[in-house]
This record gives sequence, structure tokens and C-alpha cells, in this order.
Amino acid sequence: MMPPSSLPVIAAAVTILFLNGCDMEPDVSLLNLHDPFSAQYVPTLPTGLDANTGLDSVVNLGWYDESLGEEGFVVERRLGNPGVFTRIATLPPNTTRYADSLTLPIGQLFGYRVGVLLHGAVTGYTNAFPVTFNAYPPGLRGTFTASTVVRINIDLFSPFRSWTLERSVDGGSYTVFRAEPSSVRQVFDSTLTAPHTYLYRGTATTGRNITEYSAPLGVKYSNGNFIFFTP
Repeated sequence: MMPPSSLPVIAAAVTILFLNGCDMEPDVSLLNLHDPFSAQYVPTLPTGLDANTGLDSVVNLGWYDESLGEEGFVVERRLGNPGVFTRIATLPPNTTRYADSLTLPIGQLFGYRVGVLLHGAVTGYTNAFPVTFNAYPPGLRGTFTASTVVRINIDLFSPFRSWTLERSVDGGSYTVFRAEPSSVRQVFDSTLTAPHTYLYRGTATTGRNITEYSAPLGVKYSNGNFIFFTP
């Protein structure tokens, strides 16, 4: 049996004979592109870039590392589309996650991309991944529990931390009526007095961002009773 140390030499010789027999020359430049030890090596770009938004508008990015020998990764972000990308993070090799704690304007479109670092330069970028933080205003529903007591239910449609209910009397300025954590979903107003008119509106916050105001809920005195109306 041939010594194992002779096998690589014969394998190399067979490869050379095969190429010569086909009158072909190996394209060394193509081989170098995939050889991490070559000066011409170009790392494979990450795949599967994805993002989701969590509480407090943190954007959690994730991707698959498909390259060998990279020096690291860069994460870039842009506002709008089109927009100019700005580097927000430089990460070590083999990284596959990043959390961006940017305060996202509600409803604003952002884009993220990840680049590969080699020899101090970015060799390429992934396609941009769009992110929009949609946080809808709370919904207000009212019922009367007594002739001069209104119960207002607050419907939340996103992972908010807290909400604020404001009230206006007779068309005056809105002032804060109640502010509660998201675990509280209803409030009572037992201060209704005739013949005043009341408007209620609400906002909610994730901790960093505040929604727009909800559609107002109206209560007015009419024909001896308080009733709901649409402002």
C-alpha cells in the first residue's frame, strides 16, 4: 500500500495532467477569490438579514454569517427611501445580531444594511431591509355607569408602557385627566356637571415614543341627560 504522505502529491499530479489534457489553464484568480488566505479574497456577504421592533422601539437585527476570515461587520442605517446610509456600529467577526435602540419616529420608514469588513475596508453590503415602527393611537370607548358618571375604556393596539387621558371642558384647552400604566385599561369620570360639554382624547407611549392623539370622545348635556356625541 502506498504511504499516505504520497497521496496528495499524486492527486495534484492527476489534476495537472487532467487540465493539460483538456488544454485548459486553471484560473488562479477565481480560486483566490474564495481563499481566505489570498490577498484577492472577497468574503461572502451575509444572508437572511431580518429585523423586528420590540418594546421601547428597539430594532433587533439578525443575519447569517456566510464568510470566512472577515475582520468584522458594519451596520448602517438610513432614514427614508431613498436616503443616505450612516454607519451606526462596527462589530467583531462572527457576529450575527445587533440591537439598535434608536428612538424611531412613529410611522417613519428606516432602512438597515450590513457590510463585511476586510483589510480595514467594506467589501460589500447586503440589500437594505426596511423597518417602520407602527404604533397606533389608543381607542376610547365610553359607557355611563350613572347619570353623571362616565366610564372610559382604553384600547391599546401596540406594546405600550403607559397611556395618558386628557380632558377639555366647554371647548377649553386639554389638560391631563389621568395617566396610567398599560395594565390599567379603564377610568371613571364622576365630575360631570350640567350643562357642560366634555371632550376626551388619549395618547400612549412605548417609553421613547408617543403616539398621535386618539379620535376624541364627546360627552354633552342634552334634554336633562348626559349623552355621547361625535365631535
